[in-house]
Amino acid sequence: MTAATPPPPAIEQPAPYELSYGFVSGTAASGTTHIVVRAGGKTLASLPLRQRHFQLRVDLPLTETTLRVTTIGANGLRASVVVPHVLGASRAATPLARAPREDPVLQRTLTRLATAFGPTSGIYVQNLATGAGANAGWSRDTTTAAQGRSG
Repeated sequence: MTAATPPPPAIEQPAPYELSYGFVSGTAASGTTHIVVRAGGKTLASLPLRQRHFQLRVDLPLTETTLRVTTIGANGLRASVVVPHVLGASRAATPLARAPREDPVLQRTLTRLATAFGPTSGIYVQNLATGAGANAGWSRDTTTAAQGRSG
């Protein structure tokens, strides 16, 4: 009696046509013991798998590529999934998360712009490098300016 081929891994990230900084995540079938990630015929990772959910960081080629994720069970059976058209980006380009904080000068400027724009407006601005930001809203119907923290 031959064992049934396991289902392929369910890939959460990356998706086709997605810019990827090298994060590969998903869920493997029960009994999976090893994972292999390849792009363009080159092996990027080959690691033991200790649990069903996986999160890996690999160096993708800096071009559009096809990613193949293969899982291997304890019985040696393999299952693969292909993610086409992944747009590889450098790890150095990975955006950094910044805690939002209010910029008082920007807040005053946005409030002035929102009230001058027209009968109703809303604006939100945040500097992605520093986290500084502000938001403002204006409605002539209520004759009040709404402003708030950017977080």
